[in-house]
Amino acid sequence: MKKILLTGGCGYVGSAICHLLKDTYEITVIDNLINGSKSLLPKEVKFIKSNIHDIKNLKKKLREKYELVIHCAAYVDARESDKMPKKYLKNNYIDAKKFLNFCISIGIKKIILSSTCAVYAKTKLKVNENSKIGPVSIYGKSKLKLENYLKNISVKKNINYVILRYFNVAGADPELQYGIISKTNKSLIKICCKNFLKNKNIKIYGNNFLTPDGTTIRDYIHVKDLAIIHKKVLFQMNSYLKNSVINCGYGKGYSTFQIADYFVKKSKNKIKVVFEKRKKSDLPKSVAQNKKILKLLNWKPKYNNINTILTHSLKWENKIK
Repeated sequence: MKKILLTGGCGYVGSAICHLLKDTYEITVIDNLINGSKSLLPKEVKFIKSNIHDIKNLKKKLREKYELVIHCAAYVDARESDKMPKKYLKNNYIDAKKFLNFCISIGIKKIILSSTCAVYAKTKLKVNENSKIGPVSIYGKSKLKLENYLKNISVKKNINYVILRYFNVAGADPELQYGIISKTNKSLIKICCKNFLKNKNIKIYGNNFLTPDGTTIRDYIHVKDLAIIHKKVLFQMNSYLKNSVINCGYGKGYSTFQIADYFVKKSKNKIKVVFEKRKKSDLPKSVAQNKKILKLLNWKPKYNNINTILTHSLKWENKIK
């Protein structure tokens, strides 16, 4: 079995990837457990507790030859990033640079990098991989800096990379083996599920965006479909896929109010939507143009029904509450 490294493997997306690849690859996970849990890992996966910048520790622990690294570890709260810019730039860019350089130094020539749709500029249109870049949040800026660094170093070091720009990841494993475990996660669907189970009102930040109902519009992708994308990329990097940037989304947007209203109706109006002042880093619309991924990877989404995403999310939240 070929060996791969995966950072952030005890987190949301990382654990989904582990469950999908565990029978095909020998996986070693690096995670500091700040936002993850070992309970999400399959028993077959090796685990090293470490920060990605602790190169001294990693040199001691990683003695084998690895085929590839999937770098998922990052802080991902765009709103928090604007309040704590140094934290995000250090972890998502400076520390990540050190880690990628370390991977290259031990002979790894293939890198799959988790990035984000937050690197794109504000627009009313769907965004493709060549759309205007212009991150609004520090989070988006930190990920863009790492993207650019990887592109530059790939030329000097002959590295094959694939950068995956995630849109809004949601849902949970249909068999409830993994989902969002972090108690600090502030994603909309996570908050909606928690509030629904506690009969609490749902806050929406801003109802005066230039959108049909005044609330932000997002493209939600099921975490298991996202894991399948990683598997396809990994397989195809061994043949023809090289140095690519790929949007990971369904190409369909739902407004914040539409998502919240699903839970209001499900509660039979026991809870309601409460509008708050809009946040600085919120884009009015973020929806993928996904023609590239459909054609390049021959990818066919399996969980792209919004009700499926919300149902799986709620079942998971009920399990861990």
